[in-house]
Amino acid sequence: MCAKNNFFLILLLPFFSCVEINKDGTYNSNKKITDSTQTKSDVWEIESEFYTTYFLNKLQIEITATRPHKSDTAIQLCIPAAFTLLDNKSIDGLFICKGKLVGAPIVNHRLGGGFLIINDSISIIKTNNAKILSTNFIDSISKLNASFFQQIQLVRDGEVLEFHKDQKLFQRRAVVIFVSGKIAIIESKTPITLQEFSNDLIKLQVQNAIYTDMGSYDEGWVRSPEDKTVKSIGKNRSQTKYQSNWLIFKK
Repeated sequence: MCAKNNFFLILLLPFFSCVEINKDGTYNSNKKITDSTQTKSDVWEIESEFYTTYFLNKLQIEITATRPHKSDTAIQLCIPAAFTLLDNKSIDGLFICKGKLVGAPIVNHRLGGGFLIINDSISIIKTNNAKILSTNFIDSISKLNASFFQQIQLVRDGEVLEFHKDQKLFQRRAVVIFVSGKIAIIESKTPITLQEFSNDLIKLQVQNAIYTDMGSYDEGWVRSPEDKTVKSIGKNRSQTKYQSNWLIFKK
């Protein structure tokens, strides 16, 4: 890693929820996707009255702007990630896939969160309404071959964020990092407000959470670890053909 990249990562450190910069300029994360954060009692899927939770610590996480195929048996779970713009069906906000910028670098200044993947580590970060997403940020992330997309951050460092003005009822879904460090997808079973969803995530001991596209773009799919069958998730699914990007979890 060159000194220039180290410099920009150090500048961004206050916005990162789990990336640490070492004295020698290297980085590490206390939220790594490793088996050490799993216990023998963990299971792939947990159902409750109101939520379904998929635990993901043993899986590799990637984002892509190319539609994944259900025939790819390495993929265990696939969901939409960033929003898709309604007018031209392009990705809403900055989207970098393994160091490559997808589309024009059009930043959405209404979205306060970001999802960052560096090697086997993830971070859910505060972007200060995209103020940190400068050309220098884009260049440093690209040179690290990292991946990034913008979204709504729901929980930040154990504190719920406020969304009381949004009273729309939708099925909700988020990528979460628990206080324990475990990583999961949590999905509501019924339509609820964004605030109700965020409040419940805190009750479930979530430390950081970022939203993923839902509503008419909510279709994803999950592969059963037992019989390898694939089932669709998301209740609306009406705009599936227009989905522009995906978050996938692979063995």
